[in-house]
Amino acid sequence: YSGGDKTAPSLTGSIPAGATNQDLCFSAIPVGPSEADIAALYTDNCGGDITVVKSGTPSGDDCSWNVTYTYTVEDKCGNAIANPVEITYSGGDKTAPSLTGSIPAGATNQDLCFSAIPVGPSEADIAALYTDNCGGDITVVKSGTPSGDDCSWNVTYTYTVEDKCGNAIANPVEITYSGGDKTPPAIDNSNIADINIECAVDDPQKLTDWLNNHAGATASDNCGDVTWTNNYGQDTSVKCKEGKGVTITFTATDACGNSSETTAIYHIQDNIAPNLTTTASDYVAECDGSGNTQELNNWLASNGGAMATDDCSSISWSNNFTSLSDDCGNTGSATVIFTVTDACGNFTETTATFTIQDTTAPTFVEALPADATVECDAVPTAETLTADDNCGTANVTFNEVRTDGDCPSSYTLARTWTATDECGLEIVHTQTITVQDTTAPTFVEALPADATVECDAVPTAETLTADDNCGTANVTFNEVRTDGDCPSSYTLARTWTATDECGLEIVHTQTITVQDTTAPTFVESLPTDITVECDAVPTIDDVVLTADDNCGTATVAVEDVRTDGSCTSSYSIARTWTATDACGNTVSHTQNITVQDTKAPVSITNYEEVVSVTSLDIPDAPELEFTDCSEYTVEFTEENTFVDNQFVDYQITRTWTATDACGNESVYTQTVLIAIQTVTTRTTASPICYDEGAVDLKDVIRDLLPNDVNLQGVWEFISGSNVATLIGSIFDPTKLKLGEDFQPGEVLEFLVKYKTTRNGSVYEAELELSVNSDCVVLPCGENDIEISKAVTPNGDSYNESFDIKGIELCGFVADVKIFNRWGALIYESSNYTLGENMGDWRGNSNKSSFGSAGQVPNGTYYYIITLKDSGLAPFTGPVYLGTK
Repeated sequence: YSGGDKTAPSLTGSIPAGATNQDLCFSAIPVGPSEADIAALYTDNCGGDITVVKSGTPSGDDCSWNVTYTYTVEDKCGNAIANPVEITYSGGDKTAPSLTGSIPAGATNQDLCFSAIPVGPSEADIAALYTDNCGGDITVVKSGTPSGDDCSWNVTYTYTVEDKCGNAIANPVEITYSGGDKTPPAIDNSNIADINIECAVDDPQKLTDWLNNHAGATASDNCGDVTWTNNYGQDTSVKCKEGKGVTITFTATDACGNSSETTAIYHIQDNIAPNLTTTASDYVAECDGSGNTQELNNWLASNGGAMATDDCSSISWSNNFTSLSDDCGNTGSATVIFTVTDACGNFTETTATFTIQDTTAPTFVEALPADATVECDAVPTAETLTADDNCGTANVTFNEVRTDGDCPSSYTLARTWTATDECGLEIVHTQTITVQDTTAPTFVEALPADATVECDAVPTAETLTADDNCGTANVTFNEVRTDGDCPSSYTLARTWTATDECGLEIVHTQTITVQDTTAPTFVESLPTDITVECDAVPTIDDVVLTADDNCGTATVAVEDVRTDGSCTSSYSIARTWTATDACGNTVSHTQNITVQDTKAPVSITNYEEVVSVTSLDIPDAPELEFTDCSEYTVEFTEENTFVDNQFVDYQITRTWTATDACGNESVYTQTVLIAIQTVTTRTTASPICYDEGAVDLKDVIRDLLPNDVNLQGVWEFISGSNVATLIGSIFDPTKLKLGEDFQPGEVLEFLVKYKTTRNGSVYEAELELSVNSDCVVLPCGENDIEISKAVTPNGDSYNESFDIKGIELCGFVADVKIFNRWGALIYESSNYTLGENMGDWRGNSNKSSFGSAGQVPNGTYYYIITLKDSGLAPFTGPVYLGTK
């Protein structure tokens, strides 16, 4: 036999994995497992040492590097494994520069012109404030352009900072400056001067030039031009003495509204008297008896109508009036000098006369007696009149003249009163009284009245006499007969006339009417009123009547008058017999015959009066037919005891009311007893997001059910999570908690039932509801993640584990690797537990970096966290481990 070991060593452990995309500088590239580490993973079938040869050199730079360590493994006989072990590491600097100094602050509200805007720190100034973990130069790019003008400007300088590998700080540095011109112009008063102006002498342009020249002041501004204004208010009033002029404020304003002020005074003097434009006018007033005080005062107050002007100042008026002269009555006059004076005492005079005259006659005090016409025994006595005068006293004189008429008791009186005042003015009133006799005589006896009598009772004529207030009277009598239609029907007109000595008379006429007014009388008994059916009406000839008359014979006539009722077989007959004598006197008798129809219509249709059915097969109402002796109408009604949303049996009562043309009515009924039934449907609502608030299911189901289904029924929770609530129609899923009651992406199913009534039956609609979390945006961004900064697994319940928080509901799977400061991997997990106090790493090592797995020492460690399928870049950083 011959042979030898030809079998290569066998792997009995796990080859350590390399690492890619590590955030490490070139100087911190991992050295990988040693030859001994790899040899320990193999055994040989023949025993003996395992020889491992390691090779591999890093390439690249701080920004991007990689290294593959190759391990050839063979036994003591030189049998090598077919595929050498390769462990690859790659990475580069991914950490942006760190701020080690303080960013200079900007400045706001600076008092600077646009040309003096700060330029801000340079790129080198900012670069000096940062360092990089891998060394090398820091590159800073500055941008920003000022905007605005001298009055308001701002600029923000933006600095992007990155290292030699292009890793930029997350938030570029921004330094802002703002401000504007806040400095008012500077005024130079070295040439400022006041000004004196002689009113009406100096050229007005002198003041304008002084104002436009700012009284000699000048101004300048740090940023630009200056605009001058002043508060001159057109005050041209005269200041009679120097030192009392008008102060003007001159304001210098720059383009930004900043202003400075200075003042100067101008004086206006006046030496010219006012100018009379209208002289005073004389005034003549009508005497009012009391000196015409108001007119005099008004005339004096208006300066007699005089008017004046002054070019330089205000004016005032005065006069020398003392009193009026004493003329007749209360008349008089005065000549007055009016003086107008300006503010500086210069004056002008004008003269006019005020006169009171009397041209008004006096007036009578008492009411003036009017003309009158009276009876001869009633002539009034003359009135006593007095008079008033507007300008003094007045005297009244009286005179009377008589003019006779046709007789001694018929004449006229002319009475005249004359009033004269102190100035000889007078007024006259004349009253004319006419005396006459106009009273007629009067009858002595009572006058006979008109009378109407029967032809055999005519009275005899009365004898009358008369008296007269002015003498005697004579009475005459006359009678006139006027025949009527027959010999016993006529009138007598009896007239008595009384006349006095002056021809005045009075007449009385009595009219006697003679007549035959007695009507004939019926001989037989008179028929009475009756009520009959329409087929039993008596004829007009069934009863015959005759009549007697006290003055002769009488004839009898009969006539029917029909009055229709409410129908053809219901009416009335007024049957009238009339007896008439020779003089046309009549007597009538009317018999009222009432014809009526009192029988109601009768049904001739057979039908069931009581019917029992279900709510799903209610029969139609039958059509009933009737018989009646006249036309009829049928009214059909239904009364239904069904009430919406009451789930009980009910009934319908059908009523036919038949009414004929005469109002006779019959009623027939049918009762339908109904057992209520239930109709059930099922429908599905659109999905609901739990976080969008409570939902009124009325609004949901409204468009899912037929339009005639009412929404006032009842709701019942059938199935689903009882965390959500249903109160009435309000379904509230907001009490569900995402992560406890259901998970993101999970859909909760609910079934509720809506019960109401429709078309007389119970209507049940089962509604399927789906609740999801689609409306909730989970905090799954880079800024929502919290990673532990320190781990102290000492049992005090604080920082016991390395935690990744804030994304528990996002569905991410975390791949975690933890390295020591030499870059050795001490812990890794491809499905790390997320959440507060839920982390899997508590300072332990699942790698043999320290010879055996176990608790690692205190110190700073570095993590790489990759959130699978998150779209986020890996998270790296330090974590401090302390066990005390």
